Amino acid sequence: MLLGLVIVGVPLGLLWLAYAASHRLAAALPARFDAELARPLWAQLERSPERCRSGSAPEYVGALVQPLLGALKDSQFEYQFMVVSDPAVNAFALPGGFVVVNLGLLQAAESGEEVAGVLAHELAHVELRHGSRRLVRMLGSSVVLSWLLGTADPGVLVSVLRELENKRHDRGEEADADTEGLALLARAGISPRGMASFFERMAQQPSLPELLSTHPDPGARATRASGAAGRTTAQLPALPATWTCE
Repeated sequence: MLLGLVIVGVPLGLLWLAYAASHRLAAALPARFDAELARPLWAQLERSPERCRSGSAPEYVGALVQPLLGALKDSQFEYQFMVVSDPAVNAFALPGGFVVVNLGLLQAAESGEEVAGVLAHELAHVELRHGSRRLVRMLGSSVVLSWLLGTADPGVLVSVLRELENKRHDRGEEADADTEGLALLARAGISPRGMASFFERMAQQPSLPELLSTHPDPGARATRASGAAGRTTAQLPALPATWTCE
């Protein structure tokens, strides 16, 4: 029995030590390195044929995020947004402030408050540096240090970043991003009901939207948003009659 506990306990202890070490390294890195880590993948996405370079979709997102960006308190990141012609209902943020919004998410939204609620949640992940912490855990401290010294293979980084896109946030990160995202909506003068209604509706879909595969527990998120106070005082742009992506 004792031997079994030792056999199980040693690997778990090593995993905990690795997690703690990567967490400390990520916290010790200046925020500017978040963008440096994500920039190779962002450069690839910018050249993607799916990128919406003009049309109502990128124009709308560019206008909608202004109240959110204005409400960020002393952010260390310079945000960039991209809309891609992907029909999946999803949006994701890379470390350093690079945010990708799928056309499918915009088409699924019924109000500007709903889109703003999703984006506020993604900005919160960036501000809390969840992506960079997970990236350090996946890469390992030695690879990250090699990258900072300029000796790592950028292809390895891009591969891991693409894997990071599809990994679930843990429930602790989701709860923290909800709290920070709801506070951001309140400062921006945007009702949190949009976040609640969007996730409530997505949770009732017969097939799980991609957004919920990486952001688990939509019911808890909707409950937290429903319980938050606030109404929309910001001037949000109306949803366009037709979403175009060129």
